[in-house]
Amino acid sequence: MYFLHTLTAASAVCLDGTPGAFYVQLSESGSTAWQLYFEGGGWCYDLDECSSRATGNMGSSAAYPSSTVNPDFLNVTGGIVSSDCAINPTFCDFNKVYLKYCDGNSFAGARDGAVDVVPSGDCGVSPLYFRGHEILKESLAALTPQMVAATEVHVTGCSAGGLAAYLHADLLGQWAEESLPAVAKFGVSPVSGFFLEHATVMGPEHSVYPSQMQNVFLMQNASR
Repeated sequence: MYFLHTLTAASAVCLDGTPGAFYVQLSESGSTAWQLYFEGGGWCYDLDECSSRATGNMGSSAAYPSSTVNPDFLNVTGGIVSSDCAINPTFCDFNKVYLKYCDGNSFAGARDGAVDVVPSGDCGVSPLYFRGHEILKESLAALTPQMVAATEVHVTGCSAGGLAAYLHADLLGQWAEESLPAVAKFGVSPVSGFFLEHATVMGPEHSVYPSQMQNVFLMQNASR
C-alpha cells in the first residue's frame, strides 16, 4: 500500500497551485534499499495546454487519495516498480517512492510567481504555477529523515518521468551523497525518456518537437 505525503512548502506546488506530493510504500521485510520513481505523462507545451492539464491529476493534487495500491491511477504499475519478485527480482523488495507528476515539465520548471491565463476552451485553470524543480527539492528534503539509513538508492521513471531521471540524476546523486550517509550503491536507470531530434513518420515538415520543447523550457524557466 502506498501512502500519500503532501508537501507543505508554499513554493512546491502543482500547475493549479495545490501542493506537490509523493507516495511511499515501505518494504515488509525492513529493507534499507529504496527506489524513487518519477511518474510520466508527457508535457504541456503552451499556456493553454497547461491550463487544461491543471484541471486533472496531472496538474493538480486535489483529488489524490490518502492511500492507494496504484499511485498512478492508470493501472500500469508493474515492471521495474513491481513488488512481485517473479516479475521484478532485483527491486521487488525495495521501499518505493512514487513521485507524483503535476508540473507538466519533468520536474524542471522554476518560474517565479503565478502566470495568468485566459483559457481558450470551456475548461481551464488560472493562474498557473511552474514549480516542478521546487517539488523535487522539497520531496527530497521530506524524504531524507525517512531514508537516512538507506544503503541503496535506485532512481527510475518512464517517458516524461524517464526524462526526469536523466535531467535530475546528478542532483539526486549529490543529495544521496550528502544526506544519506549509509548509501553504498546509487544508480539511475530510466525506462525510456531519451527523445531524439528526429523527423516524424509524416516527414520533416511535421517535426515540431524541438520547437515545442524550447517553448516549454522558456515558459517554465527550466534553466536550473
